[in-house]
This record gives sequence, structure tokens and C-alpha cells, in this order.
Amino acid sequence: YYVPVLFFILFPHTALLWHGLRNTLGRWRNDPLSLYLLLWFAVVFLVFSLATTKLPHYLLVGLTPLFLLMARQREHLHSPWLAAAPLILMACVAVLLPGYVAHAATTHAGNPYIEGLLSRGPMVFGQRYWITLTIEILSGLVLLLWWRRRHPQVWSLLVACGLLSNLLLWSLLLPAAAGLQQVPVMDAARMARAYGQPVVADNRMPSFAIYAGQPTQNRPPHAGDLVFLRAGHEHDLPPHDLIFNEGGLRLVRILPMASSP
Repeated sequence: YYVPVLFFILFPHTALLWHGLRNTLGRWRNDPLSLYLLLWFAVVFLVFSLATTKLPHYLLVGLTPLFLLMARQREHLHSPWLAAAPLILMACVAVLLPGYVAHAATTHAGNPYIEGLLSRGPMVFGQRYWITLTIEILSGLVLLLWWRRRHPQVWSLLVACGLLSNLLLWSLLLPAAAGLQQVPVMDAARMARAYGQPVVADNRMPSFAIYAGQPTQNRPPHAGDLVFLRAGHEHDLPPHDLIFNEGGLRLVRILPMASSP
């Protein structure tokens, strides 16, 4: 589980990780510090790999020794293309993502929630997305060329790649993901908050309770209750009125004279 997670977390410095581990493993017998750092990471990696519950951020506990190993081996990275490959890959993902979302919306027609979530693609990946992406790609190319001329060391290119990848992530990719998934949750929570009463939900989306400013109640709904749920589960409810319908999410109100199923 944690092998692909490791490469993703260290992005865009994955190339330096490969060189650092390869060079360190070849001479750890004569380098006590490298042996200590390897053992430090290996213990964390093995413990969380054996654990029943696995979440990506658990691995952060063991990344400090990897950072130190990578820093000690930075001079061994000689290919500028390898150093820039993760950033190029991220830019390709940003270019292809709108098309993938549009295609996935048609292939998940049997899942009302996924279909509704992905149907927000044209709204999220509009003109502003493409203008921002074009500006960032062109300015990134200029920055990389300038950086290479000022700093000929290959490892220093990772600094520029790190800055550009963070810019692409925080200004484009994460807002797009939030636009697809979290904006409907926020809108539903805002509407529920206006009613000023508890909301029944199955707690699969805990962010709803944060946005609503109150905990949700995980119980069968009663007459007059507000219910927050994913699309496709309305048939499990008593007679109700639809209050909110966006992004594959529903906010309904059980009719006053309805009873629990």
C-alpha cells in the first residue's frame, strides 16, 4: 500500500528518492548515519504496512530520514529531464483531467452520486481553468530555462520544480477537486444551517457537519427531519420534499405526516 503512496508524497522529488536509496544501499556498511536513517524509515514503513488501518498520511512519521538521505545524495542526480519529469507529468495530468472527467461522467451512469459529482466538470473546468493553466505552463517553462542558466547543478532544478508543482497544485488541481466534490457539500451545509435544526446523515461526509456548524445525527429519520444523503438513496426514505440537489448530493425534508420505514 505504501509504495505508491511514498512516491506520491515525495512528488516532485521522486527522482532524487530513487538515486538516494540506490546509492545509500550500496555503501551503508561504511556509513553509520545512512544505516541509522534507513532503519528509522524501515521501522515506520513496516509497522504501518502491517497495521490493519492504512491511511496515506501515516507515512509522514517516517519521511524525515528519507529527506536527509535524499539531501545527502543530491549531487548524484545528473539528468535534468529525470529531475523535471514529475513536474511534466503533473502538467500533463492538468491538461488531460477535464477530458477524463467528461469521459468518466458517461461511464458512471449507473451511479447517481458519481454521475452527479462528475457532471460539474463543465462548470469547474471552464475558461478560467484553461487560461490559468496556459499561463502557468508558459511561465513555468520560462522559469525553468532561466533557472538552469543561473543554477547549472541538476539537483538545484528540483527547487524550481518544487515551486512550480506547488503552484500548479494549489492554484489549479486542488481547487478543481474542491469544485467537484466539496463545493456541493458546502452549499448543502449552508442551506441546512439556514433551517436551524439538526440534520440526519450517515457520517460518510464528516465535512458537512463542519460546514453546517453542528454534528449530524446518525439515526432513522423522523417526520420533519432534514436528511443529507448521496443521490440514489432517496428511495430508502419516507415521503419527503427535495430541498437541495447538486453534485450528486441531496438535502431533503421528511414530510410532517411521514413515518420511518
